[in-house]
Amino acid sequence: MGLDDERGMLVLEFIRVVREALPTGFIMENVKGMMNWDGGRAMDAILNEIKDPIVYNGQEYSYNVSFNVLNAADYGAPQFRERVLIVGNRVGKRFEFPKPTHGMKNVNLINGSSLKPYRTVIDVLGSLPDADEPSETAKRISKTIKERILNHGY
Repeated sequence: MGLDDERGMLVLEFIRVVREALPTGFIMENVKGMMNWDGGRAMDAILNEIKDPIVYNGQEYSYNVSFNVLNAADYGAPQFRERVLIVGNRVGKRFEFPKPTHGMKNVNLINGSSLKPYRTVIDVLGSLPDADEPSETAKRISKTIKERILNHGY
């Protein structure tokens, strides 16, 4: 639902905080679908609002802003999770997004180097020891939680 949803409005609150706090830099991440809100017009409006100069105590500040859609799996996370990243700074430097480090097996990049293979959950969690048996307190509390959900819906 984009900016028509309460959660989408948080983007505008983020921009307000950036414009009021004037941090040297910021990073915001959101769902990939943000790129399509209102046919892409919402993203344009968001970027324009962030880039709009700010005058504070007689001095003008503006943010250099870059954005990209990145997939967490391309950087070694064991899940495919595409997110929009918006990065800005007011020191006049253009942010360069990192190049992927992981990909499909046997993929060679243009410069001849190859990517590490995508990681799986078993790659990351497979060496963890078996979990301990839950304590009696944990078992008792979990029953009350289950009963509360069944009886009250929360």
